[in-house]
Order: sequence, then C-alpha cells, then structure tokens
Amino acid sequence: MGSNMILGLDLSSTCIGWCILSDNGSVEHIHYLDLKKLDDLYAKADYFSAFLRETKEKYAIDKVFIEEPVQVYSTSTAKIISLLQRWNGMASLCIYNTMGIQPFLISSHAARKAVGIKVPRGVKTKQYVYDCLKVLNVIPENVFEYKKTGTPKESNFDICDAYVVAKAGYLLSKTLDTP
Repeated sequence: MGSNMILGLDLSSTCIGWCILSDNGSVEHIHYLDLKKLDDLYAKADYFSAFLRETKEKYAIDKVFIEEPVQVYSTSTAKIISLLQRWNGMASLCIYNTMGIQPFLISSHAARKAVGIKVPRGVKTKQYVYDCLKVLNVIPENVFEYKKTGTPKESNFDICDAYVVAKAGYLLSKTLDTP
C-alpha cells in the first residue's frame, strides 16, 4: 500500500467513474461502479460507502477529488441538476464519514485545463476526452469495455473523466494547498 494516493471521482446517479493515482501520479487502479440497478439514492449511497470502505483498506488515500456537479447544462432540466447536486452532497458525506477525508470539488473545465485537454467548440466533450486519453495511453486498454458494435460503452467516458479529475487533483495538489 503506497502513501499519498489520490482518488478521483466522476459522480453520476447511474455510474461512478473512479481512479486511484499513486504518489508519482500514475494509475494505480481505475474502473467504475454501475449504479443503474439500485433503486434510490440511499441504496446507491450504501453501495458507494461499501466501495469506499474496501478502497480505504487497500489503498492509502489521502486526497479525494470530485468532479463538481454541473450548475447549468443545456440539455439538463432543473430536476436533473437538483438530483445531481443532492447525490454529490450525499456522496461527499459518504467519503467524509467512511474515509475521514473532506473531498475537494473541481469543475470539469478546470480539471481538463489542468491536464492540458482543450475541447474544441462543437465537439462532443466526453468523446473528445476519451479519444485524447486513448492516444496518450495513460489508462490501461483492458479497463475499457465495448458494445457488440465496437463502440465504447458509456462507462468508458466516466472512467476517463475520473482520470482527468484525479490527475488534475494530483497536479493541483503539487502547487496549491488542498485538503
């Protein structure tokens, strides 16, 4: 078990992308939690807490970075944004209660900027980030899953976002005072 490890999370109410970086910033472990079959936010919080307990036993996590939930999004309704805000708060409390760490929120834009990914206008952001990280080969290929058609599963995008959040947290924690 290394020290000074970072956990980066891309939280949504259906899937959580997660990435653990070692103290030198390389990927220690990365994957996702599928929450689609869980009935409500409380069941999801219980499942997430169990994941956190297991993670705490295996890794010496000392910082947690979470992608900040969207405030305004052109295709999201107020109901969806409210749900994401509520889930983010619940998940943050799960992290604090389970790991004893106050998570640091980072916007997706700030995270991408910190790792040097600039998404051109008019391009699908999640696909662009995925394509960039595939080219950089920073995530082991065996982590990614594909549909029968050969197209990437949605969970791949959550994994990539978790990596970007973790890597940004790693880079920012070198220059800023973070929790």
